Order: sequence, then structure tokens, then C-alpha cells
Amino acid sequence: DTLLIQETVVGSCNTELVPTIQCIARILENTNRYGRALRAYKEVYRVQKKLSLGEGTEKTVDMARTLCKMGGIYEWKCKHEDAYRTYRKALKIFIKSDISPEDKEFRRALDGYFYEEW
Repeated sequence: DTLLIQETVVGSCNTELVPTIQCIARILENTNRYGRALRAYKEVYRVQKKLSLGEGTEKTVDMARTLCKMGGIYEWKCKHEDAYRTYRKALKIFIKSDISPEDKEFRRALDGYFYEEW
């Protein structure tokens, strides 16, 4: 947690922070610290949201991928309503972009959405 707080900076260096925080999130995930991993991914999403300019840009697609990771963690923690909301948000972003429906993260968002819907 301390590491994340130290990494949170406002300004132009935010872009460089994203890979670092994503790396921390993956490490936390691999050590089964899903609560902390989720906080890290939320921080990544917050930064990406700040950086995203238009619809369907590379940055917005990155946001959707981050949301899919968050959705997967919510699912694992049996927080299905949160997972559903997250996948739904990701799906909206993917649909607005020109990503192929065969894309792994797109499929995950789609499957997660219908899993909760039915």
C-alpha cells in the first residue's frame, strides 16, 4: 500500500506510472493479494481515464482491458454485481472501438456481461 501511495503523483509523469502500477498489481495478484491488486488496478484506471482523450483511442482500449482485469478480480472475490458493472463498462468501450470480437479481453467482457445478465 505504501508503494502505491508513493507512486501516486499528479502531473505529466502519470503516463510512466501506469506500467509500474500495473506491474505491482500483477505481483499482488500472483501472491493472492486480490484486495490490494484491485486497488492498484483502480489506480491504473484512474490515471488512464485522466489520459484518455477521445473515444476508441488506444488509451480508451487500455482502459477497457484494465476494467476486464478488475472484473476478473471482483468475480474471484464473489462480488458479482461489481464484476457485472465493470464488464458492462468495458464492453461499452470495446464496442465503440474497432476491436475484433475475437479479441481475448473483448470476449472476457462479453462473457462476463452475459454470465451476470442470465
